[in-house]
Amino acid sequence: MLYYDYDEERYVLDAPTECPKCGSKLELDVDYDTTHLICSNSDCDYMLDVTAEFKELEQLENDAEDEDD
Repeated sequence: MLYYDYDEERYVLDAPTECPKCGSKLELDVDYDTTHLICSNSDCDYMLDVTAEFKELEQLENDAEDEDD
């Protein structure tokens, strides 16, 4: 899900935008220590934990900034 876009020169998290259960839009839900993609349809209970991917992305961005200094 995480890859480096050489054209844009940045890391990209390739996450789904539509719920695989009902097709509704997925929304980002960020809490203190967790990050989830949740279905915008109130009748659907789909949730995808992307906490690890966001932490990895943050670490890679921090490492890249350290290299630039």
